Amino acid sequence: MPPKAFVVPYTIKVKAGKRSIVVLLPPSASFKELKQQIVQALNDTSFKNATNNNDGGDGSDDIVIPKPSFDTVNGSDVDRPARQDQKDQDQITVEDVHVGLPIDKANFSKGWKEISDQDGTKAKTIEALGLRDGSVIAYRTGQEKSGFVVEFPNLEDDDA
Repeated sequence: MPPKAFVVPYTIKVKAGKRSIVVLLPPSASFKELKQQIVQALNDTSFKNATNNNDGGDGSDDIVIPKPSFDTVNGSDVDRPARQDQKDQDQITVEDVHVGLPIDKANFSKGWKEISDQDGTKAKTIEALGLRDGSVIAYRTGQEKSGFVVEFPNLEDDDA
């Protein structure tokens, strides 16, 4: 009996503004699974508030750092928000995430084309959508119909 073939997952960079997350999926994963992975990554990180404003985030440059556990009075927490309640309210869903593919994979400045669940994409695999290992896609959250804003670092020397 031949050994089972090992499927190497695709590494897909998902970008909004200046922020990037990376998801790993097998080529046979569906578009729905891709969106679920993006949602899980956003909910597990501080990127959940990433929108299409200039900095790619919620307007702040810093992440929220919780108070250390030794910062208590008489053994009880003081002025601590209910983190679980806040976490549940801030969770995004698959319906909140919109995904865009680059119009030209060699020139991202040409823009992004939104792909949605309504056009039969949900059943397609990520490979059938044209994604390969190392592909870059865009995302935005919310119900806005605005385009995708993705910023890449400028690697040219300004002094030259």
